[in-house]
Amino acid sequence: MDLSILKQKSEQLGRMLETLHEAIEKYEREKRRLRDGVVHDDSDVRTCQDSVIQRFEYTIDGLWKCLRLHLINVDGVVLEGKGPKGIVRAACLYKAISEAEAEQLLEMIEMRNQTSHLYKEEVASQVALAAVQGYPLLAAVYRRLSTNVA
Repeated sequence: MDLSILKQKSEQLGRMLETLHEAIEKYEREKRRLRDGVVHDDSDVRTCQDSVIQRFEYTIDGLWKCLRLHLINVDGVVLEGKGPKGIVRAACLYKAISEAEAEQLLEMIEMRNQTSHLYKEEVASQVALAAVQGYPLLAAVYRRLSTNVA
């Protein structure tokens, strides 16, 4: 069992979550400024939304890869040919995450997969909302995983 790679990836995931959190805070701040009439142009909101989406993409990717390494190195699970959704299902099966968490993560993965359709403003808004609403779960799963590699 080589926990050094899992520890390294877990630390990277922690940094990803920090940058996602910062982007979410800035996005929410810019939306408030627009709503309150402090600014009248939504270009800063769109820029911040794009930042949230980009950070959400790589955070979701980092999370499922950490789950994969956790299953292999901590739980001793043999995984072959499993993508993000299969890894989340396996993590639920082996009790690394709950069923409710798995359902939410699968929804977030689906939203992450929608990012190829960001030329549609409605899709971009939905993905950004999924990032904002899903952040607490991502952070909670990260904290749980990181305690196993400390």
